[in-house]
Amino acid sequence: MAHALSSLIDDDSILDILQSYESILIDNYAARMRKKLGLKTILPDDHLLYSRILGLMASDKIDYSILFSLLCIFQENQENKSLVELFTQKEKCIDWCQHYTLRLQQEDRNKNKRQQSMK
Repeated sequence: MAHALSSLIDDDSILDILQSYESILIDNYAARMRKKLGLKTILPDDHLLYSRILGLMASDKIDYSILFSLLCIFQENQENKSLVELFTQKEKCIDWCQHYTLRLQQEDRNKNKRQQSMK
């Protein structure tokens, strides 16, 4: 779109607009990912949590819909076998689940409200 408007707007203005758009895009993406993970509050390292699970999903070619459906029924401090079984890198998945559990414990709402918000 910036290219299409480039004859109408000077380069510095285009750059300013694109830079402001980038922060809006990142903030909205982070909000959507937190919602997918059932996180209501914002913590500085949240991006690590969703980046790690997306990286694992990509390397193991895990279906997005299936994984996030299983996260809706994720049980803290449980094995979550159906989730772990999706992955060939089971130890990495288990490690991620432990970090996810720790992060969920920092939330101020119960499991049922979290699960409902994820659907």
